[in-house]
Amino acid sequence: MALLQSPGRPIRRGAPAFMLAVCCVVFTAVCAQTARADVIQNVLLTWRDLASRCERPPYFANEDGALLAVAMFEAINAIEKKYAPFGDITPVKLPASPNVAAAQAAHDVLIHTCPANASLYTDALARALGEIKDTVARANGVAVGRRAAASVMAARSQSGVGRADLLPNTSQPGVYVQTAEYIGTNWASAQPWAMDKPEQFRAPPLPSLTSDIWRRDIDELRRVGGLVSDNRTAEQTELARYWGQTGVRKILPQLIGQPGRTLVDDARFLALAEIAWADAYISLFEGKYHYAFWRPITAIRHAAVNGNLAARSDSIWRPLLETPPHPEYPCGHCASVAAVGTVIAAEFGEQFPSVVIERGAFIHRYNSAQQYIDAVSISRLYAGAHPQFSIDAGKASGVAVARLVMQRYFKK
Repeated sequence: MALLQSPGRPIRRGAPAFMLAVCCVVFTAVCAQTARADVIQNVLLTWRDLASRCERPPYFANEDGALLAVAMFEAINAIEKKYAPFGDITPVKLPASPNVAAAQAAHDVLIHTCPANASLYTDALARALGEIKDTVARANGVAVGRRAAASVMAARSQSGVGRADLLPNTSQPGVYVQTAEYIGTNWASAQPWAMDKPEQFRAPPLPSLTSDIWRRDIDELRRVGGLVSDNRTAEQTELARYWGQTGVRKILPQLIGQPGRTLVDDARFLALAEIAWADAYISLFEGKYHYAFWRPITAIRHAAVNGNLAARSDSIWRPLLETPPHPEYPCGHCASVAAVGTVIAAEFGEQFPSVVIERGAFIHRYNSAQQYIDAVSISRLYAGAHPQFSIDAGKASGVAVARLVMQRYFKK
């Protein structure tokens, strides 16, 4: 099949290098060749997939993912004793099955976070326990998993992440109130996993609306991020649409079960990535609601009123993708992908396996964590969602969050 070289950014500041090619669908047999043959049996992926079937409002997703990953790591690591634990669930009776411990921990977390799917998780646990014939190792593994899940959930019981975002109230009849659900208002004040406070890595102040940076970046976005654009290629449009509809953690399953890595190594990696993702969201939404900055559709349609005479207004401009229901700055995709990508880079370094993600007629291939970070981030420019200064600020915040997470948790 013919390869299509992505043109990257059409103008200025060195485009990131990433590739697009023609192919089929994610997790087909072809793509599965990047991982071990037994990866489908991996307990981490099995329960991650089961968790994805839970229908929960979006304000739960980040916390739920971290709870699941940390509980599984805690259970496995309590038996393997390779890394510093999240808490203290000693003593552990041996022999104990790490797979049983992880399955039990995952089951207990999911029963708590998604009780509507209780029968699904109970059946999956029964199958997992039935695979272990050593009754002592099985019983001890169950005990470890239960204690791991209970310990992690207790530690996060007051996080505040699960509070629903509420529509604003107004006491003045006839005054407009946003009709779509606000997203992230309660993340902005939630208890972080690693940060001392939500504002610890707040994005720096925005450029002035009369500055050259503002004029340059908003004009670039107007030209390449519009619903109709002669300055954006088909590959760039596909990149924007794909990552606009897909969570940035999409590549994680392909990194689990790589040759030479153990179950506890993968559990630790997944836990770090999920914590970084969760804290990045707390950080970025704190920044969004602190600055309460207008979205590009508003900025471009009203560019003439901000005092920058060089900025070009376009009263009918529309972005390629629908505008999200929260403030613009900093870029959320950029912060979250930088957080996850920084953990990936630290974990794999030069050994990063080529990652393939497919959609329709296109395949996205990333040969380094930085390619992945840059591709997801620049997609938000093509989507008409964020100007470059917001992309840069989001990426910097995500990197800082991830470095703190890795400094704090699960060291050897």
